[in-house]
Amino acid sequence: MTMLEKLRKEAPEMIGKRYPGGVAICPEDIGLEHVRECPAIRNNYRIEPDTCLKCWDREIPQQARSTSHECPRVAMGDAE
Repeated sequence: MTMLEKLRKEAPEMIGKRYPGGVAICPEDIGLEHVRECPAIRNNYRIEPDTCLKCWDREIPQQARSTSHECPRVAMGDAE
């Protein structure tokens, strides 16, 4: 399962075109991944469309599979 699939299943409202990069949070924010060099940071925080979606669309790292991680549930409106 990819991190994006998990997010779509557990917190679809966190995904949408209204967010720069396509996603409201980073995998690190919910403990699915430890600090990683973010392409947006390398690019002086200029987030291109789908930058975050590409990051999320990777397999859940092995170390994160051994523990349970819940995606945050927040009232941010409908996902696009």
